Amino acid sequence: MDYINFAFLILSSGFFLFLSVSSIYEKEKRASLISFLFALIMAPLWGGLIILNSTPVIRIINLTILSFAFIILVISLIKYFPKKPLPNIEKITQFDERDHMFSRMSMQKFPDNSEKYYKLNPDMEAVDKKIAKDPNLGDPGAKFYDKYYSPIVNSAFTLLERTSEIRSGKTSINKNNLDVNEVSKTIRWMANYYGAIEIGITELKEHHLYSHHGRHEKNWGDPVTNKHKYGIVIVVKMDQDMIGQAPSLPVLLESAKQYVESAKIAHLVAEYIRELGYDAVSHIDGNYEILAVPMAKDAGLGEIGRMGILIHRKLGPSVRLSAVTTDMPLPPSDLKDEHIEEFCNICKKCAVNCPTGSVPKEDKPANRNFEHWSIDQQSCYSYWRKSGTDCGFCIRVCPYTKKDTFIHRIIRAYISRNPVNQRIALIMDDIFYGRKFRLKTQDDQKKFFKVSR
Repeated sequence: MDYINFAFLILSSGFFLFLSVSSIYEKEKRASLISFLFALIMAPLWGGLIILNSTPVIRIINLTILSFAFIILVISLIKYFPKKPLPNIEKITQFDERDHMFSRMSMQKFPDNSEKYYKLNPDMEAVDKKIAKDPNLGDPGAKFYDKYYSPIVNSAFTLLERTSEIRSGKTSINKNNLDVNEVSKTIRWMANYYGAIEIGITELKEHHLYSHHGRHEKNWGDPVTNKHKYGIVIVVKMDQDMIGQAPSLPVLLESAKQYVESAKIAHLVAEYIRELGYDAVSHIDGNYEILAVPMAKDAGLGEIGRMGILIHRKLGPSVRLSAVTTDMPLPPSDLKDEHIEEFCNICKKCAVNCPTGSVPKEDKPANRNFEHWSIDQQSCYSYWRKSGTDCGFCIRVCPYTKKDTFIHRIIRAYISRNPVNQRIALIMDDIFYGRKFRLKTQDDQKKFFKVSR
């Protein structure tokens, strides 16, 4: 028994010391301190059991602890989750882009469209006009506005809008006779080379597409007529030090930056496919014909979390997406269920910490003929306009928003095995990282920019 105790002493102390060092690298002070304290506790605990093991009472206690540890270890290795009912995708109603909060705000500049929309949706008019009175993101007057840094945001989104002109283009007249599997591998390499973390490929379904255009005056209300059969979703990583400043301006700066980066990659991938003789269109922020999140899920890149956005397998919600649709018959990516959705069912940290209560705490409601989480657009976006940022606090507090280190890969693998592991992992995440988080202030923002310079 002493050998077993000694093994547990080495393993437990080593694990918590490693976690402490890893947390220093991640700039997580609380997790680093608590991990170090746990490592200190493990030494006298197991050491005491080794030294006092000759005492009958201690032997009983020791045996009980080891039995419990063995049971937990065996359970942790079991791979089991109850089967989830699959949605009937044939019944899913397409989402109308005109109903999106961004579209409703853009529409305020076009009275004719606005009048048409509010005749059909009179209950939205009062709240939309109230929100529209607040400054646009990046404009003076909002809580986190900075006269030096905020204009960077408008520069990024202006550039994005200008690049929308190259979303489509002429295809090569010579359709090359290429192996689509090799093309798929080349596209993955190319996307990674230009900065993507990962790409996924899926067959395009009707519910991946908006039903109608709603973001721009030129095609407002027109049906979306994309006839492509395949979609490529591109994932780029957001800097977690910037996200850690939520909901202050660094979050919006990082978000804008990664939308630019993801657009760059999408444009390049689309142009590459056109060079091979197939049609392709890039879909970027402000110019999507598709819903990137459900597409990303079906492309095997992660799952849709409680906050209504993609939870990537390795980086959680701290990502941004662009996409390419094409008629090139690319092989779809393998689907791998990491059971992130089940963890979101029990976690609720995003809902608990949301400053406006926009993230639901309840089970998934049925909407558009299938069950899925979605946030309250109005209250969420109203907070964005008042703060002058896209908040990102739900992203900041998500347990999956951790750097892709060795220790967190182990923990993600542990979580993906069964519901018991998920409960234990959530308790540990609450202990090491906390349950409630503090919103960053204007003073925090000033300090951050001062240090980052």
